[in-house]
Amino acid sequence: MSEKLDAAAQSLVAAQDVLRQARKRLAAASCPEDPPILRRHDSPEVAEALDAHGELLQGRRVVGAGISTRRKGGVDTGEPSVTVYVTRKVTPRTLARNGEPLLPGSITVDDRNVVVDVVEFGQLRRLVACGSSVGVARGSRRSWGTLGVVARDNTSQAPVALTAMHVFDRLGFAPGEAVDVFCPRHGEPDARMLGRFDRGTLSGVDAARVSFLDPSAAEFLIMGIGPIRGWRPLVDPADRNLPVQLYGARSGYRRGTIHTVEAHLAQEGLDPCFYAAIECDEGDSGAALVDDDGYVLGTLVGRATSLNVRVFSPIGLVLRKMLCDL
Repeated sequence: MSEKLDAAAQSLVAAQDVLRQARKRLAAASCPEDPPILRRHDSPEVAEALDAHGELLQGRRVVGAGISTRRKGGVDTGEPSVTVYVTRKVTPRTLARNGEPLLPGSITVDDRNVVVDVVEFGQLRRLVACGSSVGVARGSRRSWGTLGVVARDNTSQAPVALTAMHVFDRLGFAPGEAVDVFCPRHGEPDARMLGRFDRGTLSGVDAARVSFLDPSAAEFLIMGIGPIRGWRPLVDPADRNLPVQLYGARSGYRRGTIHTVEAHLAQEGLDPCFYAAIECDEGDSGAALVDDDGYVLGTLVGRATSLNVRVFSPIGLVLRKMLCDL
């Protein structure tokens, strides 16, 4: 091996170590009250365009918008853009015939043009189904999901289990209502009562938590992944294409990459959220997405029906809403 090649390899190893240490510091400095997604853009005008000119990106077909890079023919060009997600892409002629506005091709911020990239998203399909590992005794055959991760209540420090709210097959719970939760799902030969629903919301995030019937049964690890080191917020653009992993009750262990660090699907009650290119199925909702350093990044909500991505709630916001921490 040449000295030049050896030096380059050593530089790569050193850079990877610096990155791991930076993620460790980020996790140590974070708390649920902090922003769940951090922006550190070389092109701040992209974020400014989304924040200041969101009204230009509205329309009947618009699902939401985010900050990403422009894609042509499925290839990432690396050009920063405001990405608008629509249920279905149609021609300008069809829009005109239906009386719908044409989305702008760019937005001007401080005399600089920011590209607007329109991407077909389809609709959000929440990933729940019969055969998952956590659910209630009575519910539809689709009201099952994945126990994502174990956290601790901010006040009592008691362990609580986190999953997705929609796996309970309802929009909310009456004050004081007791709902038994089983893991594995009710009806399985080894099903046992895990605890009772404690808190949940579909506002901003899709998240719920369960108090343990037996706190000593709580395991602070994820099947197929092992113990977690904690959690951290996502950083845009540093976490784009970051390798990630999860374990879903239906799909088992899966690996993928971060696709979009920041998106806003307010119409779906997910504001903000992020996307990952990772294969998982119905029954995996609530699964925790973890980076290779062992930090939880978010919990699975569902998938886009047209764009091949899965949608996640950022863990910092989940913890804030669920009044707990890792």
